[in-house]
Amino acid sequence: MNARHFVWALALPSLLVPQYGYSFVKQQRPGIRILDQSLSIAHKVVRALSSKDVLRSSSLPAGLEYLSDAKSGAIRVIWGDFGIAPVSQRRLAAKYLEVIEGYVNANNSIFGLSFAEMEELIDSRYVGPDEQFFKFAALRDGSIIKDSSIDFRFKYGRLVQVINQSYAEVASPQGEELENLKEIVSQTLVVHEITATQRYFRLRQEEGNYSLIEVQVFETRGNSDEIYTVEIDVHTGEIYELRSNFYFNTGHAHAAAYPRWYNESIESHPLAFLDLASAAGTIRTDITGTFDAANTARPRIADGLGGRHVILHDMGNNPIRADGFLVDDKWVVDVKANDNSQASMDERVAQNMIYTKSDAMFRHALKYVDTPWLHTRLRANANLRNHCNAHWDGRTINLYTGNSSCANTGLIADVIYHEWGHGYDANTGGIQDGAFSEGLGDIMSLLMTRSHLLGIGFRLPDHSPVRDLEPDRIYPQDAGGDVHAEGLIIGSTFWDLYKALRDKHGEEKAVDILSNYVFKMTFTARTYLDVYQALLVIDDDDAELSNGTPNLCLINATFAAHGLAAELEACQLATLAELAVDDLDGDGIMEPGESIEVRVAARNPASATLKKLVGEIKIFEPGIKINRAKLFWDDIPPAGVAFARESVSLEIDASVPCGKVFSGEITLSASGRTVSWPQVFQIGKNIGQLRDYHASGLPLPIRDFQKTEAVWQISDAEWDQELKLAKGVLSFAIDHSYVGDLKVALIPPGSEAISVYTGKGGGNDVRFTQDITELLKDKKIGGQWSLSVTDNALRDQGSLKSVALKLQPEKFLCQ
Repeated sequence: MNARHFVWALALPSLLVPQYGYSFVKQQRPGIRILDQSLSIAHKVVRALSSKDVLRSSSLPAGLEYLSDAKSGAIRVIWGDFGIAPVSQRRLAAKYLEVIEGYVNANNSIFGLSFAEMEELIDSRYVGPDEQFFKFAALRDGSIIKDSSIDFRFKYGRLVQVINQSYAEVASPQGEELENLKEIVSQTLVVHEITATQRYFRLRQEEGNYSLIEVQVFETRGNSDEIYTVEIDVHTGEIYELRSNFYFNTGHAHAAAYPRWYNESIESHPLAFLDLASAAGTIRTDITGTFDAANTARPRIADGLGGRHVILHDMGNNPIRADGFLVDDKWVVDVKANDNSQASMDERVAQNMIYTKSDAMFRHALKYVDTPWLHTRLRANANLRNHCNAHWDGRTINLYTGNSSCANTGLIADVIYHEWGHGYDANTGGIQDGAFSEGLGDIMSLLMTRSHLLGIGFRLPDHSPVRDLEPDRIYPQDAGGDVHAEGLIIGSTFWDLYKALRDKHGEEKAVDILSNYVFKMTFTARTYLDVYQALLVIDDDDAELSNGTPNLCLINATFAAHGLAAELEACQLATLAELAVDDLDGDGIMEPGESIEVRVAARNPASATLKKLVGEIKIFEPGIKINRAKLFWDDIPPAGVAFARESVSLEIDASVPCGKVFSGEITLSASGRTVSWPQVFQIGKNIGQLRDYHASGLPLPIRDFQKTEAVWQISDAEWDQELKLAKGVLSFAIDHSYVGDLKVALIPPGSEAISVYTGKGGGNDVRFTQDITELLKDKKIGGQWSLSVTDNALRDQGSLKSVALKLQPEKFLCQ
């Protein structure tokens, strides 16, 4: 039984019995014992909506455009003019459901199912005045596909975007069902309680396609009473996923608290919407901590802080109690700090901060959305008798006491905001991706602190933070591993988005725009790869995505820089369409001693006419004289291409060697904007042929903790001349049941090994093709080559099926 195929996933909140929590740092001590040591506690998620994983396709009928899945060809994103009248009764959900039902049933070929085979995820429904979001799961044989979702996004009542992740194109699993699933679980985990809950389908993402498996879900209780969820394949008995449900984030009433963390000056913060006891009954403060009370009805905090949004429980059994006192005939309720406590350990101030910061999060969110959870009371547990963490457990946020190596997390606003974010995520129904959820918690802190540091003051004695959003994390190279680390991909994206919005609109407006995105996107964005498309709908101002959105180019540039979107041409000033060389011999090749003219064509990617475009060519090395460098264009119409009115005039010195490469750039400017395009000018024509070299003796077995090596010889005469390499492309195919075990290296003749592939996650098989020209620069070509494959773990094995290396030498010809 192979049971190691685990990455992070979230359950559909409305469909699963358990609710999942998230720790502020990685969980340290799981209480379950696992007999099969190959198992690990982790979650799986299918992320297939990145612009990196889809293909842009031609328009659908009626002016619609779409993106299709590069693996299966299924349509994933649809936008444009759906030809459907906007819903006139914008706040009536039933009207939107009628539109959705009609569209799905009329387009069965796109979705692969009917409306009856969809189940709305009601927690993800958001019907606001501007945006309206509806999310559905796909059903197969009456059971839900947990990793599926179909999103219908409306703007001002008009359908503007559909995200189709139904995976209806994937075949159902076949075969007999096993009867001893409970026994398999009990033989794998050391637990004292196992309960079968429900059954559904899971989607497995593979190298070149997808597959569907049916799983039975069991809830188990470990020896320390921690609850774990196990999903097991009903046909194979393979444990598909094991996850833990426990993880480590008039008078006046005010309390001593820090603006952000315990190393600042302590301040008096109003206790907003706090319930006070008095002889006249319960009194509630307003947003400023102010309340009305008769002088004879002494107000007091009787047994802990609790109010409209938050009810606080002190797990150290010392809840806040404070009697009101009169000052100038007005009641004052003042919760002071503990004078005898170290600042980083003050359990009394920790209670004050957890209450005030959580309440502030509720009030901030209510400016942008109105959802039932924001009108419930969140239970917050302070001073848990544990250290160096915080967690959300599905119902409550939990902040721990400190010790010599960490502070009380209730004294750090960042941590409180982060854990509150998990509560919001769990009760708005959109997110099914642990890395996204961790990133969202960090983004919540960003909204409130406007800082890229997360958990400042968490570690002692240096007060260092836990995470930093400033370094760029990029998909897919930074994906995989711990969800807190992977969450930095979307977290660092939003930090850069905040900075870009701040530079454009100022700090207050930037926080406002970003908050509008964040509090709405959780209803509809399933993984962090879906955020970009959701933000375009939220940012839109006219229910027409095809004409752009107010901050489209800013959002696109930010997400493209993090690997989460393809860069839009429409957001560029202009692009280079063509460079044409006119020379005396008419061969179009730049050669020593020639005087040439270079004609430059520019493309206008925008929907408006491009006026007064100018340019300049630069070459950074001696050997080419520029006689005329400036470029000028007539007006270029939308989507038009035009050559500059005059060409660039260059003169190549006769002493320049054939084959020399000159680096340069062409700069384009208009309307105060400038864009530069790097250019390479090659002297002569490379007539070297691209040749194939293949390893022999394949396939070869790949075994646990062993190195498999394929070898081949290159003995062509031209390589004996020590010609330089112009191009190199490596391809290899590996069949293997767990690619996370693998490391692959290429060894050129007489050189050290070059790492070319390191497996991540639990996918099956590797089909690798990549340009490795830069890796082979200055390497010897003639001689023996080898490709080594190392399997670094037990249980999973495979074979090296094929190895091919394409090489092209530099053999330049100049007439």
